[in-house]
Amino acid sequence: MPAALFLISACDAERGEKTEACSVLRTAPPSRNRAIPNLSSLAKAFRDRVIGRRPNDWQAFHELIAQHLRPGIRVLDVGCGRGDVAPFPWRAFPAIELIGIDTDPAAFSNQFLRHFLPLQVGAPWPIEQESIDVVLCRYVLEHVEDPAQFFDNVGQVLRPGGLFLFLTPNLWHPIVMLSRLLPVAAKRGLLRWAKGIQEEQVFPTCYRANSPPRLAWLAKQHGLETQTLLTKEFVPSGYLDFSILAYFCAWAYFVFVTRTGWEKHFGAQIIGVFQKPASVALPGCP
Repeated sequence: MPAALFLISACDAERGEKTEACSVLRTAPPSRNRAIPNLSSLAKAFRDRVIGRRPNDWQAFHELIAQHLRPGIRVLDVGCGRGDVAPFPWRAFPAIELIGIDTDPAAFSNQFLRHFLPLQVGAPWPIEQESIDVVLCRYVLEHVEDPAQFFDNVGQVLRPGGLFLFLTPNLWHPIVMLSRLLPVAAKRGLLRWAKGIQEEQVFPTCYRANSPPRLAWLAKQHGLETQTLLTKEFVPSGYLDFSILAYFCAWAYFVFVTRTGWEKHFGAQIIGVFQKPASVALPGCP
């Protein structure tokens, strides 16, 4: 069984759909090292030998998405981007109506979307209230300047019983804490050199919602119930793959936090599922 499956505590898909979805993901997993031209060959060899088939953060989130898809639902991808970075295999789910919103006009080129709607910073989402079954948010929360407004939008567009699935960095991971100290220009140059990420795809970060307690509080304040909220160190951080010595530091940290239990506090990613209640009790009613 894929390691990411134990993350799921609320699953809407039928058993047959789960098996088909997971099969698709196993046959076409996103490549970890495809976009890292400066990767040390020794670091790559060591990563492939030691980590092997262990699912990374993208694969774990893709498994999470697949477990909650069923034919005919409407899915909103918030911060959908251009769809060119480790994309989910949406073509294997043709019965899903996928809608994307993004502040970047270039996201219009995302080939997986059925509809794209441009988003203005600070404006309400251009989506009908209670019209979405699943809201997805992959490495977007760290860029949100007003988390309260963001969660208010999530609660408004979700149908009763709808789900909010997200993957975001953990504020208390050493790499994230270092990242907060770097200006955007420095981060863009570093990511282009270390991971081959184009500078125009690196956006300013705020980290105003990036801890489990903060996320749980925001969910509760906006009428969402926590189904799953975990901090994980799926694999050693790829930001240090530019040399074997730097990679050994990432690997040592990975081994330490995963074997001591500190992963739940200092893991690299937060992955979670929040749910809008199927019904809301009126005041005075049980």
